[in-house]
Amino acid sequence: MLHASPASRDVVPDELELHARSLRADAATPPADQPAAASTAATLAPEAPETDETDERYEDLLAGTDLLAGTEVDPLADPLAEAGPAPAADAEEPPPGRHVRPAAIAQFIGRALAWVVPAVAMYVVGRVGITRPVLGWDEMATWNAAQRPVPKIMSLIANFDGVLAPYYLFMHWWMGIFGDSHLALRAPSLIAMTIAAALVARIGTRLIDPFAGCIAGLLFAAVPAITRYAQDARPYGFAVLFATLATLLLVRAIERPTPRRFLPYAASVALLGLANIVALLLLVGHAVAVTWRLSTTRDRRLLWWPLAAALGVAPAIPLIKLAMPQHDAMLAWIHVYDWQVAAAAPGDIFGTTVAGLMIMGIALLARPASRWVLAGLLTIAIVPPAALLLASIGSHVWVPRYVLFTVVAWVLLAAFALRGTRVRAVLAVVLVAAVAMPAQFELRADDAHIGPDNRLVSEFLRTHAQPGDGIIYAVEDLWSTRNGIEYYLGADAPRDVLLFQSREDNNTLVDTECPDAAPCIGDTKRLWLYRCANGAEGLAHIGSAEQFLRLHTTMAERYTIGGCNLKLYVRDGEPAAWPQEPVALHDPDAPTTRIIGED
Repeated sequence: MLHASPASRDVVPDELELHARSLRADAATPPADQPAAASTAATLAPEAPETDETDERYEDLLAGTDLLAGTEVDPLADPLAEAGPAPAADAEEPPPGRHVRPAAIAQFIGRALAWVVPAVAMYVVGRVGITRPVLGWDEMATWNAAQRPVPKIMSLIANFDGVLAPYYLFMHWWMGIFGDSHLALRAPSLIAMTIAAALVARIGTRLIDPFAGCIAGLLFAAVPAITRYAQDARPYGFAVLFATLATLLLVRAIERPTPRRFLPYAASVALLGLANIVALLLLVGHAVAVTWRLSTTRDRRLLWWPLAAALGVAPAIPLIKLAMPQHDAMLAWIHVYDWQVAAAAPGDIFGTTVAGLMIMGIALLARPASRWVLAGLLTIAIVPPAALLLASIGSHVWVPRYVLFTVVAWVLLAAFALRGTRVRAVLAVVLVAAVAMPAQFELRADDAHIGPDNRLVSEFLRTHAQPGDGIIYAVEDLWSTRNGIEYYLGADAPRDVLLFQSREDNNTLVDTECPDAAPCIGDTKRLWLYRCANGAEGLAHIGSAEQFLRLHTTMAERYTIGGCNLKLYVRDGEPAAWPQEPVALHDPDAPTTRIIGED
């Protein structure tokens, strides 16, 4: 077993490797009383070449982890210090290939379980109820954009959602293989978060020990916001995945700074920028960690990091340029910063205020042995949200999910604080999960993904609309309501009487409507008016159809479904033709009311 020596904490990784190799050489040298023939044979035996495989066999020694005992070892400690006496000269090693030592088996199992358990937990938590919430506004935009041909997607991103181009192109390919069901649309995010949980545990294993890594991964899986975006057809799960991967690869590169290790890191940063350009704020924390380590070790090989980071950021530069003129159109809905927004930030980032504050409180007690680890993780946890909040003063940039990746730093710091006492660590995970349980139930509600309940309205129209009916969408809701009815009803939807130019043809997310409603409506006898924005009433803000409905129709019936208004207008002189069967809705909390009268 290895123990850290306080007097040897300034030994750099290269010296560590030299010590380890010296130890192997000493073990291979025969004692003085051994026959000369054995000594001569050992001398004449060919020396095994030093390869990357040899480096990897001593990965855990250099990473500073005693995998069997679960005790932390300083990565900068002398591997020979307090190592105990050398094995007896007459102790015979079993011939290679005969059997695997129990210690090696235990080591393998411990390392595997450290990441398998959090990954399984994340998958189970994310998979439960994944298909229940109705597709939200943003998810409808994903479906809207990704179902187009690739040339049309490229035309769209030139006008809107340019930063999401890589995600839309990926989802176009994904939907072509797996379809566009709720599960198919959300599965990539679930897979990404599942892998992220495993990587969180892997980071914890390298920095602390396997058990602490497992605790970090389980805390990650217990956070409601992580589950929320594991069930969302948007790129935030990928942003968390690539941020976690980049952090793991940086830890490996800092342990042994070589170009070969910084190249995968640069690739992971590139993927992070393509998933979410705001998530590149992660690099601030990475810069702090590298700078701190450089100041203590004077290892100039760490200067590979700025080049690797620059290479990683480069692919995102075209997306940033594309997004700049689109900023106002894309983010105008975001609330401008005030003190209430800042106060709600922990709850918004974690998805629950109490559990979030619990994890943050535990994390602030962390005292990693390596200062660069503490400095880097604290910077990742605090600086990106703070920077985004400050930038949002008088602007529209604060969106908590943009900094969801900071949860990784918080749970790793919490794992540091909980190391040493396994019962306390397990109780902390259980308590956090219990406190977060109400939020976990809430995020699986039908309306949890923000937007109208288009599925409920579609079920109603499927049973109550008649052949030849038309439908009109309020202007404020064109993005969400029209897409939603098309998604859930398809060819069974009432005719979209005001459709003039499709969104694919005008290269936006919103269809163009007829400038004059009368010719487009034609002789349609029954018209459904569907609107949801802010519970709007009346005929205002429905485009060119307002005057037509006032002059030529009468409102025959009105329904309130899932907080939205659905009204039936009939041509003057036409019977309303009420459906005789009772209204059948699967949601008892969304009552349907039948009100006969006029606006």
